[in-house]
Amino acid sequence: MADAPDASTGSGLEEKRRFTWLLLFLVPLVLVGPTLLRGDLFLPQLPSAHAPFREEAPTRAEAALEEQNFPTADRLYPVLTDQVAMRAALERGELPLWEPLLGLGLPLFAQSLAGAAYPPNWLGFLIAPERAAGPLAMLTLLLAGLGAWLFLGRIGLHPIARLFGALAYQVGGWGVANLFLYMKVDAGLWLPWALWAVEGIARQRRGSSLWLTVSLGCSVLAGMPTIGVFVCCAAGLYAIARLTPLARHLPVGEDQELDAHTHLRWPPLAVALAFAVLGLGSAAVLLAPTIEASRESVRQAASLEVLEGQSLPPTTLFGTVVHDLVGAPTEATPPGRLPVAGWITPASRGTSAENANQLEWNTYAGLVVVLLACVATISAPRRAALPALLLLAVLGFAQGWPLVKWFYRVPGLDGGNPTRVLALAWFLWPWLAAVGLDRVLAGVQRSRAALHLGALLASGLSLWLWLDLEPEAWARALDALLIERYGAFSTPADVRALFSFEEAVQAAGRLRASYALLAGASAATLVVALVAMLTGRRTLGLGLLAVMLAEGVVASDGHLVGRPALDGVFPASDGIQAIQDAAGDGRVVRLDRSANGTTDVLELARPNVLEAYGVADLAPWIVFPPRTFLELFGAIDPGARVAQGVSRISTTDVLDHPVLDLARVSCVLSREPLVHERLEPVLERDGFCVYRRLGALRPARIVERAVVASGEEAGLLALAQRQVEFSTTTMLAPGASITNAVPEEAAGAESSAPRIVRLERPRNGRIEVDVADARGGWLVVHEQSYPGWRATRNGQPVELLRADHVYQAVELAPGRNEVVLEYAPASFQLGSTLSLLSLLLAVLGTLWLRS
Repeated sequence: MADAPDASTGSGLEEKRRFTWLLLFLVPLVLVGPTLLRGDLFLPQLPSAHAPFREEAPTRAEAALEEQNFPTADRLYPVLTDQVAMRAALERGELPLWEPLLGLGLPLFAQSLAGAAYPPNWLGFLIAPERAAGPLAMLTLLLAGLGAWLFLGRIGLHPIARLFGALAYQVGGWGVANLFLYMKVDAGLWLPWALWAVEGIARQRRGSSLWLTVSLGCSVLAGMPTIGVFVCCAAGLYAIARLTPLARHLPVGEDQELDAHTHLRWPPLAVALAFAVLGLGSAAVLLAPTIEASRESVRQAASLEVLEGQSLPPTTLFGTVVHDLVGAPTEATPPGRLPVAGWITPASRGTSAENANQLEWNTYAGLVVVLLACVATISAPRRAALPALLLLAVLGFAQGWPLVKWFYRVPGLDGGNPTRVLALAWFLWPWLAAVGLDRVLAGVQRSRAALHLGALLASGLSLWLWLDLEPEAWARALDALLIERYGAFSTPADVRALFSFEEAVQAAGRLRASYALLAGASAATLVVALVAMLTGRRTLGLGLLAVMLAEGVVASDGHLVGRPALDGVFPASDGIQAIQDAAGDGRVVRLDRSANGTTDVLELARPNVLEAYGVADLAPWIVFPPRTFLELFGAIDPGARVAQGVSRISTTDVLDHPVLDLARVSCVLSREPLVHERLEPVLERDGFCVYRRLGALRPARIVERAVVASGEEAGLLALAQRQVEFSTTTMLAPGASITNAVPEEAAGAESSAPRIVRLERPRNGRIEVDVADARGGWLVVHEQSYPGWRATRNGQPVELLRADHVYQAVELAPGRNEVVLEYAPASFQLGSTLSLLSLLLAVLGTLWLRS
């Protein structure tokens, strides 16, 4: 499969390959294997640790809480809950395109981060997704290591350097820290595969063009398209450097010349570009629905100011050698309240400190890797130039450097937190380190001297840092530093409002432990370098490999602790049962009066967990909340909107609002007892109260008249001010052309007496309604209006109009009406067609190029 750099043949070559595979399996076994052997689940948290399960089964909650990983909570909600819903849909024989239990109904496939179209993730459809998580994590690390091993071998590095780079990639800090959020790591791991494919095009290796399409397609399909875009950009830059005259100035291996007897019909750069485009095309099955969901949402590309605020301060480079610099994953510290983040962030980047969290601020690569990367730039500047320049670009983008940050304005690069570009640094550091070790093993004198000097300096500096840091003294000094640096603090009491003195001491103690690991790794590196002066270069290579692995495994402590299976991921619960009884087929909303809009929400059956119990949640946390949904609830309760979505109702004043009837809210959760004429208590216990809300509408209604809103704002105002009587009237979106519309101020016509005799949902994306005795009027279906819904009446297509700002309406004909609404999005159909066509063209193109 790859170009082996040595001349071994026959059984010796096979034995080396088997040994390599064994070593590539080593890291996944060490990091993830113990979880699987214990029968635990490879999940960062369990619902058992949260309300209402926590209070109902304290012993189970205590076990679930032990060493839980806080920054990766999204792995449970919404990723796991979406996986469960998708698997259930497939078991029913339907595609997981629509989910009626989220919001007012949402496109599940287009919304989810679960990466349903990524082929390895299909294992989570064959078996329970929580059971598939561990094997898939091992596969992720194996694919990462194999891709690095193939690429580093193809550019001609020494076998030990090649293996070092592959294993360093597997234990890399970014990958380990994000492994629970597999969609990020899966998207990033295809970078070395894409580079391997481009290098294969340069060296005329069969099948390389097809591998380029597959690797880029898999990167985008993995579930984090923004990282996939970064991988495509990096592969494109590498192609320009390798497939143009630049290759003479930026060599990456020993043999840089293209084969003299080229068989390609087109210039190599054109071939790489064409198959890269096919790679993006192969991901259209995900990209097309996602783009459509983004267009229907308020969540658009972030502004330059927002992205700057999310970027990292340059001082986070210190974290490349100090693991968990700003906090460990087991510390339940809210973003913006990390003592070390305040300590290392300059006053000019105060917004960055407010956004700081342990996960996004993790830049760890490891001391041995960073030392060898520096060795590469010193001893092989031309071979290291390309990965070094790419790494500088990545760090500049993540840290918002003055010139690089203008790329935030480039479409495709503005779709998320700029720190996600660190997915590229995850491989660039090991690549540079492998080049450095290759030079050391080649006996380049400058490389040896640089390694010895670097290890000596690192040993002295880390030992001084460890000895100088006294946690309590550091915490006391931090108060004065923050008061001087940030205008928001004037007294130590102001600092205490952000975090306690004990929390600062704890952070300093953890930082000191990180210094200890840094000192140990640097000292071990120095010892290995000195011993190798007597025993030879092979001992040096293997010794550095061992130190790097030990450092990476120790630094991974706390990041990859699995969860005990207990009574299942979603256990039985009296609180959940009460919610089910109160909600029926209606929807649930949470009352939260807190300033941030999430304090109480998190203690009231967390958003998205109800999806796993078959309960409709009005305010789940999703990627692309529909714009109309946010507008409607923002109009009746401005406090309902939190960040770019709806999280709660913020006041009891809206409990009797007709819009909640329209939204079919039949259950209200509260941390405190409520008394209201529309509420009936179902469960009231300390901190967790469940109420049945009266007056929610049915899944569909018939009205005698429709009025057309004179404008979006006017329509919203009418709904918010209770001017629409939903029992008799529906308000259609501006511009609707209907036959029975009347002015908003006009009285309704004589009412007909239609009846809904059947209302069924045979599958999530299909609603069937039979109406008898209609004399005109309108059928309003209480499902989110969204592109892709189509309607028929008595077997004939009929226009489907947006009604009541968020719903869908069909005009009724006299007599009996059999109305069918079906969700069949053109975006998914077009994306599927483009994906299949792109893969077919890639296969045919590869055969044609080599014919």
